[in-house]
Amino acid sequence: MKRLIRISLLTLILLPLHTVVAQNSIWSDNFESYTGTGSIPTNFGGGMRVYSNHGTSASKALTIQFSPFKTSDSTITTVIGPIFQGTNFTFDYRFVSYIAGAAFNGYTINTDKVEVFAAIDGSNNFGAPLLTINSSNHISALEYASKSVDLSAFEGQNIQIKIRGIRGNSSDYWLDLDNFNVQTGSNSIGQNTIPEFSIYPNPSSEKIVSLQLSEPMHGGKLELHNMLGSVVLKKTINQTKIDLDVEHLPRGVYYVKLDNGKKQVLKKLVLR
Repeated sequence: MKRLIRISLLTLILLPLHTVVAQNSIWSDNFESYTGTGSIPTNFGGGMRVYSNHGTSASKALTIQFSPFKTSDSTITTVIGPIFQGTNFTFDYRFVSYIAGAAFNGYTINTDKVEVFAAIDGSNNFGAPLLTINSSNHISALEYASKSVDLSAFEGQNIQIKIRGIRGNSSDYWLDLDNFNVQTGSNSIGQNTIPEFSIYPNPSSEKIVSLQLSEPMHGGKLELHNMLGSVVLKKTINQTKIDLDVEHLPRGVYYVKLDNGKKQVLKKLVLR
């Protein structure tokens, strides 16, 4: 039987053969909270700026106008993490021309490109691109296209993501970026191995937070990670209800991880 159960910020879906897929947004930004007149998002680096009427559905977006006077620019996100297996960075992009402040048509690139990098927080070492968008994989269109980058190689780390646009032998055009989302889930768990569970209360200001599993998970492990990726609490799972003493923990965002040695499920916990 297929069931859809909503559990706070984590969604667990039972598919045919009882394959469980969990998805949890670790961090996202659609740039709607910033002034759309050329502001740089809070705690971002690089020179790309937020402008109104450049995003999906004419909302706000990060953008840069390329010309002979501006041949490259980038944006560097705030610190994101911790990263787990199955974590992906997704975003929307387009190359487009504008007339009188309105998007006019999609732009066919030549030697232009967009590169996506990631670096461990504090290292400033972005290394080789994780994704390159160029003439071989870009389709000119007025509408946005979506891209996804696997971040599993940074498991356990806090990272920053960098997107860099480079102008080639082209006319003037704009690069628009929107709907940044770092999400873990689709390949982080498997078949009939991790039971469904809920955390309550969540958010919580209580001394004790409880987990309720839908069925026993003997021999499994529970870890509570802080936003720096450090494990602040561990338990062996031997019953369907687990109480966590969180009185000593600073208030903030944590991640509960259930692990059976092969598969994992993650859920966000907010202490306030």
